[in-house]
Amino acid sequence: MALMSLERTARPKTVTRAHGLLLALCFTAYILRLFHLDAQSLWYDEGFSAWVATQPFDQIIARTSTEMNPPLYYFLLHIWIAFCGQSEFSLRFLSLMPSVMLVPMFYLLVRRLLGSVTGWIAALLATFSPMYVWYAQEARVYALLTLLTLMSSYFLWLWTERATWRRWLALLLCNVVSVYLHYFGFFIIAFQLVYFLIWWTRQETRWATLGTGLAVPTLTLVASVPWLQFALRQIASDTSYVEGTLPLFEVLRKAFALFSTGHSMLEQDAVPAAGALVLFAIVGWVGIGRLRSGPLDAQREDPFRRSMTAVGAVRQFLVLYLLTPFTLFYLVAYQRPKFHPRYLMIASPPFLILVSACIAVLWLGFWRSRGTAARRGYISLAIRWRPLGQIALTAS
Repeated sequence: MALMSLERTARPKTVTRAHGLLLALCFTAYILRLFHLDAQSLWYDEGFSAWVATQPFDQIIARTSTEMNPPLYYFLLHIWIAFCGQSEFSLRFLSLMPSVMLVPMFYLLVRRLLGSVTGWIAALLATFSPMYVWYAQEARVYALLTLLTLMSSYFLWLWTERATWRRWLALLLCNVVSVYLHYFGFFIIAFQLVYFLIWWTRQETRWATLGTGLAVPTLTLVASVPWLQFALRQIASDTSYVEGTLPLFEVLRKAFALFSTGHSMLEQDAVPAAGALVLFAIVGWVGIGRLRSGPLDAQREDPFRRSMTAVGAVRQFLVLYLLTPFTLFYLVAYQRPKFHPRYLMIASPPFLILVSACIAVLWLGFWRSRGTAARRGYISLAIRWRPLGQIALTAS
């Protein structure tokens, strides 16, 4: 009885401490994103957002039907302007709050995937990410789209852990909203579909789950049909892109430089840092086996029992989350070489999660190592790895 009483009193303190730390990270992220929010005037794309959003709803629909963007973000910005005005500060604040919300979403997802230590590291990286800070200060859709696709991926993982109608409905709603924010939301839905099908083949009761899982992308596609006709017509008739093809290495170089340093450095200076973090991500992918092991958690009476290991599931989830948007974007944009790395910002969360996994493995290994000599060995290894990352990327 005394032990049960101790557990009941200890757990609320732990929860409260975790909530306090998460709130502190969110507040730090808020201050970083708020600083100099209106220091620069609107650039062209932001001015276009403001102009479209000030139109009546029917004009927004008419305008976006001839563009490569769905109308939902402009609807939201229109309502926001009606209450908060259209100064630089106000317009950008609508992107600031979703960027702050990325911090707890990283923690929630990564805690489920790789444990609380890695979750805190991921939340910390999201807090100070130069990329997320930059796009929190831009009146465009990318911060909100990244948040919605991260939320939908979180609900997908929850639903495959234990199927409930609330989780299924949350996944569906996030997906529908994301594709009405931007067509790139379909890239994340494609990743989720591939992961679900791989996961489904490992289930003991397969047919009971297939229809429910396929209903999410199907209903999302049905919900987007009213607007897809405009998108397909625009893709077929658009001649605004320069001639030529899109080099794959340029896409990779620019995207990972953005993921690593945002726009805080010149590209030639950002590439070595990006190369080092890519090596971290690879080590993190391998190190997942040290952060999770055994079968995925499931109740015996739950039809979603797995034969799939936790390590295999997490690795496949993160790799598909990262590579599917890259692959589909490159196939779509290969003959339209007008490219900006922000288009692939939706693939940044798994990259940061893999980097967090690497840091977590090194951190836990360092503190679990017994004796000062072992810890010195970890420090020496870390020092030797730093130039290796720079040399590898410079050679590439």
